[in-house]
Amino acid sequence: MAQNGLGRVFLCRSCGREALRPLPLVRSFSSTPQHSKTIPRFSASSTPELDDLFMTFRTKIFTPGALSKPHRDLIYRPTRHKLLLNDPGVTVTMSDEEELRLLPMNIRERPNKKKSLQRLVELLQDERDWQNLPAFLEGMLLADEKLPDGYMERFVRKANEQGRTGLIIRCAEMVRKTGVTLADPAVTTELMLGLHIRAAKAGFKGEDMDKAVRQAQEVLLLLGKPEHCGGRVWRIGQKDMRKDLTVLAIMLELQAAQADRPTTNIAFSRLDTTASKILALFPKEDLTINEDPSQARIQLERLLPLWAGMKLALKKNRLQAPTLRAQMRKDLDALTKFVEEAREKVNAASQGRPRRCLHMYDDLKDL
Repeated sequence: MAQNGLGRVFLCRSCGREALRPLPLVRSFSSTPQHSKTIPRFSASSTPELDDLFMTFRTKIFTPGALSKPHRDLIYRPTRHKLLLNDPGVTVTMSDEEELRLLPMNIRERPNKKKSLQRLVELLQDERDWQNLPAFLEGMLLADEKLPDGYMERFVRKANEQGRTGLIIRCAEMVRKTGVTLADPAVTTELMLGLHIRAAKAGFKGEDMDKAVRQAQEVLLLLGKPEHCGGRVWRIGQKDMRKDLTVLAIMLELQAAQADRPTTNIAFSRLDTTASKILALFPKEDLTINEDPSQARIQLERLLPLWAGMKLALKKNRLQAPTLRAQMRKDLDALTKFVEEAREKVNAASQGRPRRCLHMYDDLKDL
């Protein structure tokens, strides 16, 4: 009896109570009351490798993360594994009625996070693959597994390239489940750059332009919500992206490109209002090209939408205030000089290798 009592020390209270009762003949294992968390499920993807990767994360990361600490101790402590392997075993019922039979695990067998995420980004190709991204992000948040720096940005960039921007916006709408917040500068900047690239490649007209405008409106509305930038509590590294120069520049260029079309879109402020905010933020004294070519590429990417927005606003002649027009012309001259010099520097350093900022420049040079 003393030995049995010692065995129950490592059981949660509900498991311990169950272990004291006679086992009913209709069940071969014990069960605990319903657990309040639900482990996200994945649908079939386009490749067996991606299916296996999703299942590995679900089994070895999401499942332990969804369990209570006593249950995690049961699956990870070798001295407790006999309790799980012998009848009656232990199951946990999740809030979606899924019954999990707890099995021994070795914490050292968890997948390498960075290598697995890198492969995951590479494998996301088909629509079926992308539809699993919200569930994956939900599982990472559930397990309190923070994505390494830069990986959410990679997801967003690839989604933009494959026409899946709407899925990223949906993840941002589900921020409490996915953790995708537009207060993250890298995420929002990459999301908005994708909208800029789509509109610019379409010559700021047609169906792709209309889609970029609609999605920019959705982003703008989300930015104002408390769970994104509408609140007053900021975590380290987050900021109010409603006041970000690149975001405002992309809004300006989309507004200016639409200036000749009648519109009832109320999500966009008047062109003059956006222009005033931009001119107040314009880095007049900081237009110096970074000596590091990789940083110079980032500078060029961030300022090209502003260059386009200024040119379109002045070309459409829709700025009502004369002082705004005069100031924007002056700032555009300085910005044009920077853009041309930065482009030459990046082009020389790239030695023929493709660079996104150079493609962006080509789409805008004839505006």
